Amino acid sequence: MPYYVKMRMESGSVAHVANPHNSVEDAMSAACSSLRYGATDVWIEDHDGNKHADFEAIKRHCGMSKNSGRQDTHMRKVKSVFCSHQTQTIFPSI
Repeated sequence: MPYYVKMRMESGSVAHVANPHNSVEDAMSAACSSLRYGATDVWIEDHDGNKHADFEAIKRHCGMSKNSGRQDTHMRKVKSVFCSHQTQTIFPSI
């Protein structure tokens, strides 16, 4: 089943990452990079629109601290490697 990253931006618009992911975990890993784009909310949905992971679960997956909102050192390194190879396109929903 394909899983998609959805996010709400600071402007209030909702966007989604066009590339489907084969598992919730893969989609959550991709969502880590979405946090740098100013997303105020990020979640994972399947093709039917059912939510499989919320913002808090994604932050935990990405190594974000609940108090500081910053990533642990290990995840910053992983994120920088992931972002350097990122090929996903973000399309805002209308």
